[in-house]
Amino acid sequence: MLLRGGESGLLLGFESDLDIYDITGERTNVVTSGGTTYTSSQSLDTNWMWSLRPRIGYASGPFMAYATGGIAWTTVKYKASFTDSSTAANNILIDHSKSKTGYVVGGGLAYALSPNISLKGEYLFQNYGKEHATAASTNGFYTLSGEEYLKSHLFRAGLDYSF
Repeated sequence: MLLRGGESGLLLGFESDLDIYDITGERTNVVTSGGTTYTSSQSLDTNWMWSLRPRIGYASGPFMAYATGGIAWTTVKYKASFTDSSTAANNILIDHSKSKTGYVVGGGLAYALSPNISLKGEYLFQNYGKEHATAASTNGFYTLSGEEYLKSHLFRAGLDYSF
């Protein structure tokens, strides 16, 4: 919210948003040695993030700069696999999904186009920490261990309506 009529001052408020998108990271490695092919792959995926955070800003006329930070939630899906072409008993699959709580910090600039409508540009950094998953092959010959990290940098533009 921007101040009306060219006023200046400190502004306090709360903001919540739900972002829906598809963030995926994948990696596969293949090594052949002595006639055996070893393949390892992993992927990390999330398709929504929600945050709730206070926002503090300073407005001067139609301009406002603000900082924000708070709590964020998402669901992280982690998959990892290892295959050994010599025997299926050596193969391993991790399929792990977990809701995660993290934090979000950022800031932005806004400009009032009218008493109720403003244009904004915003940067947010979200961090959900790490998660660890481990699995063993059915014959116990191999163990696969992986860690997932989810961080995001969001740059966005928006149109706000104040009522």
